[in-house]
Amino acid sequence: LHYFYVYQYLGGYTPFNDPPQGEVLVGGPNISPGYWKQPEKTAEDFVTIDGERYFATGDIGEFREDGSLRIIDRKKDLVKLQHGEYMSLAKIETALLNFPLVDNICVYGDPLSSYLIALVVPNRKHLGEIAKEVSGLFFKETL
Repeated sequence: LHYFYVYQYLGGYTPFNDPPQGEVLVGGPNISPGYWKQPEKTAEDFVTIDGERYFATGDIGEFREDGSLRIIDRKKDLVKLQHGEYMSLAKIETALLNFPLVDNICVYGDPLSSYLIALVVPNRKHLGEIAKEVSGLFFKETL
């Protein structure tokens, strides 16, 4: 009986890559029979393979040489935060990329947190201009 499984062909990920990659499916006796009164959603997120029922997590993973599972991507960019809010990471990244001080950004959401985290690569040129302006004001006021 497999409790974790990498399955499906998504965005170039396949179980035949080295290492095997695909959507992470979780199975076993603790898996829910489905969503309460939502048969369409249940059919979308639960699959049966070789007689075993699995929940499709939406995470893309790969198995490492030591057998551990590494999450490398998401099938969807929606993340559900601690209090049930669904956040679109791509929409947030796109909005922040329109800010001239940002060259690149990666937004991460942890379902056990009530906030998102962003790793920002600043635009050095614009940041340098602001630093000169701010430091000039600071030194004028303190001299």
